[in-house]
Amino acid sequence: MFDRYFVDPVAVYGTVLVRDVYEAHRERETSPRWSGLACVSPWKNKASDLKGDRDTAVQYATGYFPSGVEIQTTDLVGHEGDMWEVYGLAEDWRFGALKHVRVDLKKVVC
Repeated sequence: MFDRYFVDPVAVYGTVLVRDVYEAHRERETSPRWSGLACVSPWKNKASDLKGDRDTAVQYATGYFPSGVEIQTTDLVGHEGDMWEVYGLAEDWRFGALKHVRVDLKKVVC
């Protein structure tokens, strides 16, 4: 019904806490917990347009997923070859008759 709003192919991956001698870090699971069409909208930072080359290296986006998709704060979202961390809590969102899950994302820089 709302196919025109969800046009970006994405995959949601769970993560596993891995401990080694030096630290504990999260690694992505090999198979996605959910994959399908969603909408990922990068944030436009007007201040960075004025600074030019002095732009920050951190990129943010907002992800809109179909209603019923469970996204946890430890998940990673794959979109257009990039990985994005969940930045905050996922929330149910209504826009008129459109019900979806909204979550802020932060790009993972390796």
